[in-house]
Amino acid sequence: KPANAPKQGAHGNNYNDVADYCIGDTVPFALYSKVPDLEYFTHYEMIFHDKMSNGLSFDTGSMQVTVGGQPLSAENGEYTVVTTTDDDCTFHVEINELVEKYAEGAEIRVDFTATLTSDAEIGLSGNTNTSFLEFSNNPNNTTETTNTVEDEVVVFTYELDITKVDGADAAKTLANAEFVLQNAENKYATVDSNGKITGWVSTKEAASTLKSDENGQIKVIGLDDGDYTLTET
Repeated sequence: KPANAPKQGAHGNNYNDVADYCIGDTVPFALYSKVPDLEYFTHYEMIFHDKMSNGLSFDTGSMQVTVGGQPLSAENGEYTVVTTTDDDCTFHVEINELVEKYAEGAEIRVDFTATLTSDAEIGLSGNTNTSFLEFSNNPNNTTETTNTVEDEVVVFTYELDITKVDGADAAKTLANAEFVLQNAENKYATVDSNGKITGWVSTKEAASTLKSDENGQIKVIGLDDGDYTLTET
């Protein structure tokens, strides 16, 4: 699930199947399972598979894994993150041993983040993160596994289209009008030559100048859902 305040999902505050972010933002995700009945198992495979679309870049140092609220340690071999996979996934998280260590029903949670990049899909298509769980299903053959169905969540980002017109004649568009864009946190937008968001700065002087083209048009690409102020300079 991607995080997106102020909504609330089934597994905790602010987690949902869809979320909205700006290009450059860090997007939190969480995967969930539970410790199964392991009475007849001597070993149990549990592997989270996760695949991100091109607009999301996995933050490799962000991984945190807990069982029953207690953090696991990758350094101590309690879980392994694999980023070179044979199934086109972005990464796998292998929980290395559950048998005789954790109570049945304890929540298993995998938290990580990704960055929404300039390759993000704009608008309706969105940027997907797809996951499924691989797990042991036969105590007599611990290498035999089953996969859950895939679960997909979507991160959206948007384009702001602006047309500058003559105040006395709305049918007449005006070129070379200059603006700055400000978000609800009073930060000003910086954009690249294609109009894609590259960041947010504290002062109007450091902001990018948005200039209308020969058709009076300006595009700002990669915006979170929300309220913005456009000021003509």
